[in-house]
Amino acid sequence: MPAVRVIKTTVRAPEESFSFACRIHMASNRKEFLIDLAFYQQAMGVPAGVHHELELLDESVLKHKHRQRIHVRTSALNSRKFVCYPLRIADIGEVFRVFSIWSLGTAFTMVTGRDFQEIYNGDRESFVREMETTYGIEPSIIILTDKP
Repeated sequence: MPAVRVIKTTVRAPEESFSFACRIHMASNRKEFLIDLAFYQQAMGVPAGVHHELELLDESVLKHKHRQRIHVRTSALNSRKFVCYPLRIADIGEVFRVFSIWSLGTAFTMVTGRDFQEIYNGDRESFVREMETTYGIEPSIIILTDKP
């Protein structure tokens, strides 16, 4: 059985901070996916090869007043909550990239009520810069651990 890996961060906004943590699930084939395949099929197609899914460890984000704009997928297979990202996450570097954008964007949504996809243009560095300079929302160090 592979070791459980968890990714964590805290995002600082002008008036509060938000902590996020996800369990990383690696799937080497479709049978190992924890998110229902229909989710992927409706978007860009089911990822081929090794793929990682990010399961929320703290679901308090789903109780936030702007929860309808937060990118979380409830799996039809098991009702577990995952970062809503339909593209392939091939390796741990991509896990860090997706998690950093999602956590920063989720904090933005929680502060402003706006969907971060309105302003995210696919460039992580410019997104981080805009969050910091325009909105005062700052990322923190991302930690990878084997302890939830």
